[in-house]
Amino acid sequence: MPFIFAVWVGRHIESRFVLHLGLVGLVAALIYMGLSWGQQQPLLYKIAHGSRCNVAIAEAAAVTAIERRIRIETADG
Repeated sequence: MPFIFAVWVGRHIESRFVLHLGLVGLVAALIYMGLSWGQQQPLLYKIAHGSRCNVAIAEAAAVTAIERRIRIETADG
């Protein structure tokens, strides 16, 4: 679900994909941590929250690569 949301948000962004989708990952981690506030969580859960930001940045890199490929194909065509 976060991937679909990130792609949906990323559609409307015209520049700085990595920054914007990194922020999307950060917001997703903060929302989840806010929902589970006061509950004990294993260390692995906290590591997963941190990796969520890295996944969002990787998604941004994928969107950037797709955008570049589309621009190249339309310029050639």
